[in-house]
Amino acid sequence: MRTFKLLLSGLLIGLLLGLWVGYNLGRDEPPFSNPFAERHLTEKVKETASEVVDETSKLVKDKLK
Repeated sequence: MRTFKLLLSGLLIGLLLGLWVGYNLGRDEPPFSNPFAERHLTEKVKETASEVVDETSKLVKDKLK
């Protein structure tokens, strides 16, 4: 019976951690960040814009070689 309780509690903890990490990854956030924190649109726009600029500069450098 003790083994069953340990197995069940391990599965429950694993499920909760998996949901937490999966939800954050789906929102493009770090895996262990707070899933209930508000997402600010300005931060998301800044991140996306910087990624676009970085990718564009890499493409331009590759084309100019």
